[in-house]
Amino acid sequence: SNSTLSLAEVYTGAAIWVAAGGRAEASQCTLTTSGVAVGLSGDARVELFKCLVSDMELGAFSAAADAGKALLSVRSSRLGFPTSGNLWEGPARPGKLDFEDNTEVRE
Repeated sequence: SNSTLSLAEVYTGAAIWVAAGGRAEASQCTLTTSGVAVGLSGDARVELFKCLVSDMELGAFSAAADAGKALLSVRSSRLGFPTSGNLWEGPARPGKLDFEDNTEVRE
């Protein structure tokens, strides 16, 4: 089913923030107008499939310094950035990345 997630959480500035031990899966979703679309920490797992990510102020994704065991999977999705935008906000990355068949567009 289609769903729109625009639940920007003030503390993290992320549309979706998944903490250690947490898991989030979304398909055919829209993540828009936030600091970042997805943030992860610890061993969190986030899977996006056929989603639209657009209008992120800082970057599409963010990982906490302790996210070495986290997984981020983004497949068959459209990632839109402002000209000055970045794929990642900050230097940290999750331990496991699965990016497949995505389209990146400068907005």
